[in-house]
Amino acid sequence: MLRIRLHRFDQGTHFPHSHRWPFHTRILKGRYVHRLYGPETYVRAQLESEHRKPLVPSTIRTEDEGSSYAIDQHMVHSVTSATDTFSLVIQGPRLKDQSLRTAQDGSIIWKGGRATEGKAAVEQVEMSRDRLLQVRELALRSGLIDR
Repeated sequence: MLRIRLHRFDQGTHFPHSHRWPFHTRILKGRYVHRLYGPETYVRAQLESEHRKPLVPSTIRTEDEGSSYAIDQHMVHSVTSATDTFSLVIQGPRLKDQSLRTAQDGSIIWKGGRATEGKAAVEQVEMSRDRLLQVRELALRSGLIDR
């Protein structure tokens, strides 16, 4: 199963993480700095080492409007986005039960999706109807959608 998503980023940095699926992204508006850290096994070994140091990306790219990339479900990455950056994401099938997330303190959190999350965690990431209408209006004004 494939999913196609319009993804809107607020300004900010997302901690290093992987996904449960491979995906392809095309930047439609805005830009972000994309950091690639390596496969989960490599990142996990670094973070669980007794001589743990902060993660250092192996690659840093600026993803500008019109650029695209694809990564698999094992790659750990992070982004620092400009305000109101939009991307189109083609999400492949879920190939893993959990994805790796790093916490602010550098510890590992394994995420399993909505089916494994409590009600409070799901509500924290759900978009309200009012917020959806605001993002829709921004996408209309930006020319990304026409209705």
